[in-house]
Amino acid sequence: MKKTDYEYWLDESIIAIQDLHGEESVTANAAEVLLEIQQEMGSLKGYLVVWKSRDGIWDGLFYRNKLVGTYNLGYMTFEAAKEMLQRLSPYFSQEYVFNSDRLEDCRNVKGLGKIMTY
Repeated sequence: MKKTDYEYWLDESIIAIQDLHGEESVTANAAEVLLEIQQEMGSLKGYLVVWKSRDGIWDGLFYRNKLVGTYNLGYMTFEAAKEMLQRLSPYFSQEYVFNSDRLEDCRNVKGLGKIMTY
C-alpha cells in the first residue's frame, strides 16, 4: 500500500488535514486517511473536514452513503477556509457535517472526484 503523509489538527468543530507530499495524496487515499483519524479520535461526529492540497488550496471533505467526496472552498489559507465554513455551515445540509460515530465500509472508495462546487 502507498503511504499518505499528512498531519491534522482540530480547530473548534473543524478537522484540518494537510497533505505532506507522501507517495499518495490525501485525496487519492481520503477514505483511509479519515479512517486513521477516526481511530485516533474515536469519532468524527459533528466535525466539518477540510484538507490542504499539494497545490496549497483548502477544500472540504465529506462522507455520505459510504462514499467520501470533496467540495470546493478554494482558499489559500486555513483561516479564510474556516471563515467561509463558518458562514456556510448554517446552510449546509447535514451531509457535510460528519453525523455518524464511525465510517462504515468506506475503504473501497478509490480516489475522489469533485462532487459539488460553491
